[in-house]
Amino acid sequence: MNLLNRRFYGHSHQRHGKRVQVIPILEGGGLTRFHYHCVIDCPRPTDMFPFIIEDCWWRTSYGYHETDIQPLCNEGWINYISKFRSKSEFDQSIDWINLYQN
Repeated sequence: MNLLNRRFYGHSHQRHGKRVQVIPILEGGGLTRFHYHCVIDCPRPTDMFPFIIEDCWWRTSYGYHETDIQPLCNEGWINYISKFRSKSEFDQSIDWINLYQN
């Protein structure tokens, strides 16, 4: 999220706390590799947003070069990322540090 915030807001991210809105959900553990599902709001209209997300994600050591970016968030996606299976402790699966909403 730091890379994505910096890409969109530059120094305003650090100076003024400007951030991209995101709901990050961490899944995995046991036999499943840890991974994120996120709802990310595009801060301004651009067709490049999926490519910007991929570029930022691949620059991390967590990316595994696997992304599936969908243009719209619907009830099915919300139900999927908030499911109980694959989360040992549901309340701790929300990445509260990176959660940001206006």
